Amino acid sequence: MRPATASRMTRSAVSLPAGEGALSQMAGATLNLQATTDALHDAWRRLARTQAALDDATQALRDAHHALALSEAREGVAWRSATRDALTGLPNRLAFEERLSAQISDYAVNRQAFCLVFLDLDGFKAVNDDHGHAAGDVALKIIGARLVHALREEDWVSRYGGDEFVCLLPQVDDDARAQLIVRKLMRSVAAPCRIGTVSVRLSASMGLALFPEHAGSAAELVERADLAMLAAKAQHSGLAVAGRN
Repeated sequence: MRPATASRMTRSAVSLPAGEGALSQMAGATLNLQATTDALHDAWRRLARTQAALDDATQALRDAHHALALSEAREGVAWRSATRDALTGLPNRLAFEERLSAQISDYAVNRQAFCLVFLDLDGFKAVNDDHGHAAGDVALKIIGARLVHALREEDWVSRYGGDEFVCLLPQVDDDARAQLIVRKLMRSVAAPCRIGTVSVRLSASMGLALFPEHAGSAAELVERADLAMLAAKAQHSGLAVAGRN
């Protein structure tokens, strides 16, 4: 009996440490799993913070883009307001001066001559005196619209001030061709203007100047076209061409 008992005790003594090892391994695995779980939780928290920061940055970018769009829109409105004639809706004198400067810069590249027409209405003061300034304003609107309609798509018309208008005619490089366009403008202006129950007739005196034939700068071109217009008005001829530069 003793040998058998000794054998069982021996087996029991041998198997006990093996059980403790398994428990120890399980405990270690549990700790490792917990550490891994904690690390994953930390990673998710960092990822969540990163995503939140990214969302904030994206929203800030959207806000900045929206603010920029609003600013550009306001600048566009301000620019249109600053360069448009409030009465006729045509480009004003400031816009004309910039356009003329750009046209001269284009000439330096493509060497394409162009024409400037300076136009002043005849008899406009009588419209204001006889029918009131409101009627005069309507007449200016009508004349401005007619000039736009009479010109080519590539041409450019501006209200220069008062009852004066200027027209830029790109790629018009000789008197004869320019005068054909000017005669069309004159017929357009001379048609009766219906203002309420009143019909009024206006005419125009026009001065024509070519660049660079008649002038070498923007200021000189305007001056020569203006002087030609004054000559036409004094002579009651309707149209005069600037002298040679």
